Parts: sequence; C-alpha cells; structure tokens
Amino acid sequence: MGTYLFLDPAQGYGVVGLDALAIAIATVVFASIIWLISRLHLVRNLTPVDAPETRLSEIGLHPVIQR
Repeated sequence: MGTYLFLDPAQGYGVVGLDALAIAIATVVFASIIWLISRLHLVRNLTPVDAPETRLSEIGLHPVIQR
C-alpha cells in the first residue's frame, strides 16, 4: 500500500514542515505569476485586435467585461 512520503511520521515534523513550506511558497509564486500576467495584459495582447465583439458575447461575456 502506498504512503505519502512527505507525511511519513518517521521523518519527523521538520521534514513535514519543510514540505508544507515548499508547497506554500510554490503556491504564492504561481499565484504571483498569474496575477502579474493579468496586470500586464499579456494574454489579452495575443488576441486579434479586429476580432468581432460578437464572439465574446457568444460565450456569455457582458459588453462591459469584454474590454
């Protein structure tokens, strides 16, 4: 039967704590990257400028949210 190595009590609380800290740091780093991309509008700049606005309304976005 498989075990979660990072929750193995034989390793001690220090190893478990470091694993939890690494997971927390990775979460913050990835969230920061996603937030930065959203602030810099990198994804939005990749969309065609002349795309018809009706395409966005087809997927249910309100006209105010589209821009």
